Amino acid sequence: MVPPTIRDPTPRRRWTLVVIATVVAAIAAASAWLYFDVWSYQRTAHRHVPAGTNVAVRADAGQILLFKPVREHLWPVLLESDGASDADKKRRIQLIHDKTGVSVPQDLREVIVASVDAGSWVALIGGNIEPGRFVTGLDEVLREEGVTGWTLDGELLVHDYGPAIGQADDGTLAIGTNRDITMAALPAADDDSPMLPDLSDDALSFVINHKAYEGAVDLLPLTLPGLDTLSKVEQLHGHVVLTDNPTVELVVTPKGVDAAALASELDGSLAKVRIAVMFIPHHLFGAKEALGDASITATGNEVLIRAPWPYEALDKAAKKLAISLAK
Repeated sequence: MVPPTIRDPTPRRRWTLVVIATVVAAIAAASAWLYFDVWSYQRTAHRHVPAGTNVAVRADAGQILLFKPVREHLWPVLLESDGASDADKKRRIQLIHDKTGVSVPQDLREVIVASVDAGSWVALIGGNIEPGRFVTGLDEVLREEGVTGWTLDGELLVHDYGPAIGQADDGTLAIGTNRDITMAALPAADDDSPMLPDLSDDALSFVINHKAYEGAVDLLPLTLPGLDTLSKVEQLHGHVVLTDNPTVELVVTPKGVDAAALASELDGSLAKVRIAVMFIPHHLFGAKEALGDASITATGNEVLIRAPWPYEALDKAAKKLAISLAK
């Protein structure tokens, strides 16, 4: 037999249940809105990495901004307004939004900086950006602010000294050091596979292909310890994970040696670097501790270098940067 209190609830209890259900539904709807409309973002920047890119770095704005040291120390400095200069900054941000439809920094979710030849670079900015509006809107902003040197030329906004700004059909922004690399970044890849598959979804990731890596090694002094070992690296990629236990991981592809042999040589070179940094008084924002705890292992045909980065060091670095910006 069903108890009377359940079979026939009082009006007060019935309304209490309705209110609770309404609140729960509202919270669920708000959470869905925050995820799908605010934080959720369909990655597009990777589809615009120019063909032949040899070096690329990707930053995930959401993960970096939500990292606790950034949120606690840098947000108050970057986002709060307490003076005329900050009021002017907010006015410009509102003007940019009115003309381009972009809210800075909320709508900007990822940045990929890429180069084919290390001489010209392009920054690819993805986010909740309305297609077909940014370039002409930014041109209006610059003219209203009295900024000279920029000319609207077809689909690009070009500076007298060479840099050019364009927008792809999917909304991705391309800001290049010259017209050619900006134009090369505007067409999207035919499918959604990234030009550089090793760029991950982590807070920071990077890829250095063999051409760029060899060029960087050639610039190093011949007396640098471990230079011979570095010359046995074909290419590398890696990522940084920002959590309560930050971690840096590098994946190294050997050249002319097997992975086990390269891992052994890298381990020896790392030991020399550890000894060298012992005499540096500065903690290097946690780099000394990370080097001390780094591990090197051969995995198949690659070498994995993994270094836990001390959270406290990153927290102090963010706090120090915030103090500098507030001056």
